[in-house]
Amino acid sequence: MGLNRRMRIIAGLLLVLVLGAGAGAQECGETVLDAVDSDRELTYFSKALRETSLDASLDGPGPYVVLAPLDSAFESITDGALLESSLKELIRGHILLQGSKEYLGLRPGDDVDFETLCGSDCAEVNVRIEGGQTLLNGGEARALETIRTCNGALVVIDGLLSPGAPAGDDDDDDDAGDYRDYDYSGDDYSGDDYS
Repeated sequence: MGLNRRMRIIAGLLLVLVLGAGAGAQECGETVLDAVDSDRELTYFSKALRETSLDASLDGPGPYVVLAPLDSAFESITDGALLESSLKELIRGHILLQGSKEYLGLRPGDDVDFETLCGSDCAEVNVRIEGGQTLLNGGEARALETIRTCNGALVVIDGLLSPGAPAGDDDDDDDAGDYRDYDYSGDDYSGDDYS
């Protein structure tokens, strides 16, 4: 193969790579983060994403699966394990590492464990499709709605998932603070003037 032909092939490959990278950088439409922010029943989760600096990562290319608890789930916490969790650990436990294709491909009778962004510090999230419902962690929460976005899926759930950290794990180096220290009352999301 001549030098000129090799150079044309290399130049062509570089052009494809550059054009492909440019296409990925374009706006894709509604992202998972956009979907969270636009849902009036996910204001606590949206605020928690920002408080833990996890919001920026959900605006990227994905694919992400975010299990977003309704505000009512945050308001009704009585579980001691949840109250003892750091906010960052709690929110990381609601973001699945596997892409949306795997989650959206689940069928009735499937019973699958998904690793979360919390990694080995937390238990996996079990998803079971049973009786027309998507149950998480044996019924700890139910999926109410799944919203497909350009970079993944937002799954609105009716409860908070317990991180289930391994016993004796007291590593709080990168935590955003204890859940009870987080103040959700700073913003008023009621009324018709929501924007």
